[in-house]
Amino acid sequence: MIEPAFLFTDHAVLQAEMPVPVWGKTDRATLSVAFGGYTADAEIRADGSFLATLPPLPAGMRGTLTFTGEGESLSFGDVVSGEVWLAGGQSNMEHPTLMTEYTAHAVAEDADLRLFTVPRRTYPGADIFGWHFEPVESLDRPWQICTRKEALHFSAIGYFFGRKLHRALGVPVGIISCNWGATLVENWTRRERLLADPLTRIYVDEQDAAEAAIDEAAWHAAYRAHLDGRRSLADIDMEEEVRENGAAYCLRHGGPEARGVPGEPGPGPLYYRRPGLLRETMLARVTPYALRGVIWHQGESNGRRECADFSAKAWYRALFSAMAADWREAFGRPDLPFYMVQLAAFSLGGENAADTWFGVREAQRELGEAGNGFYTVVSYDLGESDNIHPAKKQPMGERLAAAALAETYHKDERWRSPVPDGCEKTNGVLRVTFREARGLFATSDVFGFFFTLSDGRRVVAEAALDGNAVTAPVPEGAVAFGYGDCNYTPANVYNEVGLPLFPFRLSLKS
Repeated sequence: MIEPAFLFTDHAVLQAEMPVPVWGKTDRATLSVAFGGYTADAEIRADGSFLATLPPLPAGMRGTLTFTGEGESLSFGDVVSGEVWLAGGQSNMEHPTLMTEYTAHAVAEDADLRLFTVPRRTYPGADIFGWHFEPVESLDRPWQICTRKEALHFSAIGYFFGRKLHRALGVPVGIISCNWGATLVENWTRRERLLADPLTRIYVDEQDAAEAAIDEAAWHAAYRAHLDGRRSLADIDMEEEVRENGAAYCLRHGGPEARGVPGEPGPGPLYYRRPGLLRETMLARVTPYALRGVIWHQGESNGRRECADFSAKAWYRALFSAMAADWREAFGRPDLPFYMVQLAAFSLGGENAADTWFGVREAQRELGEAGNGFYTVVSYDLGESDNIHPAKKQPMGERLAAAALAETYHKDERWRSPVPDGCEKTNGVLRVTFREARGLFATSDVFGFFFTLSDGRRVVAEAALDGNAVTAPVPEGAVAFGYGDCNYTPANVYNEVGLPLFPFRLSLKS
């Protein structure tokens, strides 16, 4: 018996130019793995698991991946070597291309772009019918060659990221979609690592306390009712609904709740948001697959609250750093890069509601500026006031790809958004200068700049563009000046290559 891990299938993409771990289970005493003339003998452990490591492969190889053990052989065809990336996060990474806005002919067949979706499961082997913008079964599927249909039902950000990489690099590209809507960073991080830091253990303690207080029988009954309700939607054809009503309508009105499905019960034995759960039931199935890096869109769920003892910014920074360290250890890649999408604008209760999302945005910007293999692209300008799932995913994927092409592949790509690098007040007028701001322009009248007054009120700034700077007369009592420093506001300032300003808030206190 030879049972390779579920990622090793026909049409797989193996990461080029680095060692390639290949693993699984066997009852053979010896086993070897071969691809394109490269061979590796497996280490077989007492529990029957095995691990072989192929040497670094040149990009663009094509052939058969073969497993050979005493009297048994297993092969997978149309395997290629190229660039592999993992697309992680919550619903905005999960968001399928079908329900987005994209340019004509942008979604098409591409035999050298391969797509893989990790089944969403709350326990090993779970067969859970889910709703992830459309009906989805939690079954293992092999790598898929990118057809138009596969692209429409795959992560939109992952698809557009992979499409741009493949066109720029000219080698096969594989995208592994491993995400789940409404999840928190904590769900994707080992519980032991979360418990090691006061900032990251808070959620663990809260979830444990909530779970200890439940009526388990009642919880399971509510959970079964929820699953039965979702399964009743199995025959819905979202392609047809999008054709009839449009993606925007379906994003707002197409979910299970709008169709009368009972909501999922909160903390309990099979709750998908348990601390560390998806790290073990989903990500662990992928590690230590060789890949070049991670793209990440998440933070909406973490940004919905602020701990009494720690700001949203401090909390998110600690959580994301813990998760990244955990993943780097699991993949055996201390230098594994993470490219993240900063949260888009969304009203979240109104323009002046509690702005904990700005704290998460600040954490995401600061993580990207601090180095350590973290990079952040802006999506604030793509947000919609009444839709937490912006339909404009193509720019998000392409901005991530531009960043990866510049930073990981060292291509000549502009990807950095303008950020403030100086601020001075002269004769009652504030002047803020920016890095990466050559050719600064607004798509119409300048929007998005505010002053915060000493009493907490925010007033629109009469801002104007002046070269690579912004100027604005300072009102009496102003204590801060910002751009997009709230949950939602129209914001329309870009540099010459169409990259939006980072949201920011500058203190004016002397």
